[in-house]
Amino acid sequence: MPLTIKLDKPTRVSEIHVHLRYANFSIGTERFLDPRYYITALSEITSDILQSNRTYKIYVHSDFGETINEIGMFKHQISIETLAYLESLNLLDEGKKPNRNALELALQTQRALAEIFDNVNICSEEDLLSSIIKMVNADYLVLSKSSFAFVAGLLNISGIIYTPEYWNNPPSNWVKLRESDYSS
Repeated sequence: MPLTIKLDKPTRVSEIHVHLRYANFSIGTERFLDPRYYITALSEITSDILQSNRTYKIYVHSDFGETINEIGMFKHQISIETLAYLESLNLLDEGKKPNRNALELALQTQRALAEIFDNVNICSEEDLLSSIIKMVNADYLVLSKSSFAFVAGLLNISGIIYTPEYWNNPPSNWVKLRESDYSS
């Protein structure tokens, strides 16, 4: 009788996708979302993954980013769609530039996620279709207060969805984080 050896398949890497939206960092608006929401959600998710001896990758999809230009200064990029939305909310200054405090808080949050968690990939220069396809197929999806993210959550039928307290009737199987879960 031939010797048969069964090899276990390597554990699949869990994909965690996070949606960061610039408008969520505009303090004083209904869209404001405390940055600790993202850290709390990711802490819960990564803790569960690591306890089950699996690995993960975090993909941060955002509508803002920072790149280094030729002289080494930070150049901030925000999508045209976001700028139009911010203008409709009166969140741009006279020069049609976004509120610098909101942009800095958004960038600080993005940097903090990369410092706190392993395997973080910032996907700020992706087109919208690529982002939503990846978010729809995520094993875990952390939503911002955004219709775009909400639609990705609705279309994601096999992942675990984390949502802030915002939507009127999110599906009952979503993990709802209330402000008291992450604020002091």
